[in-house]
Amino acid sequence: MRFNYSHFHTFIFLFVFFIKINKTTATEIVSGKIYDGYVVKIEGDTLFGQLQMLTPSLNQVKIKFISKDGEKQLFKAKELKSYAFQVPLWNPKQEEYAVEWVCYVRKKIDVVPVPFSSNEVLLQREVHGTVSYYNCYVEARSDQSLEHIIFLEKDDILYTVNKDNYRNVLKILFADFPFLKEKIGKKGYSFKDLKATVEEYNFSMKNWTEAKPN
Repeated sequence: MRFNYSHFHTFIFLFVFFIKINKTTATEIVSGKIYDGYVVKIEGDTLFGQLQMLTPSLNQVKIKFISKDGEKQLFKAKELKSYAFQVPLWNPKQEEYAVEWVCYVRKKIDVVPVPFSSNEVLLQREVHGTVSYYNCYVEARSDQSLEHIIFLEKDDILYTVNKDNYRNVLKILFADFPFLKEKIGKKGYSFKDLKATVEEYNFSMKNWTEAKPN
């Protein structure tokens, strides 16, 4: 039987659209709160314990770790490959809490989150896949206000994405998926839909690759 890629893309689009309009969860990370999690040191060792949140900008520069025997240690970004912790996730549709892992991964960027800090930071990774989605929070020197910067990554290359350039960036990243590339900028695929669009791309490409005949 001949494999019809056009029909497969249509099926994937409809399935992911259903997911997009029904996803009603939200994650809350509270400064000062302690969460169960782990850190992965630069040498590769994984330490399990608890992590205490600082501020959105400082969480990218350092993390407070509490071991299972109560020993406290402060790790800087340059000492870690990543860290992750569990947070309660409220689902209003189900009216109950579930648990979600929040992950920070070390990356080198062209800005510093906190004045006079390093540009080797731990970015919060919201989406992991062929294209990964990262949040970065940069603290202003003047009034300590926060600027939210979004990075997308594909093939180990980081792209800064904003409302002005997202169409051009996504068309580069989605060049191997014309079906989705053509929808960029249209209803349901605007800048405010960026995360869901990246998730749709990753889901579609994963299933397309698995369905391709050998």
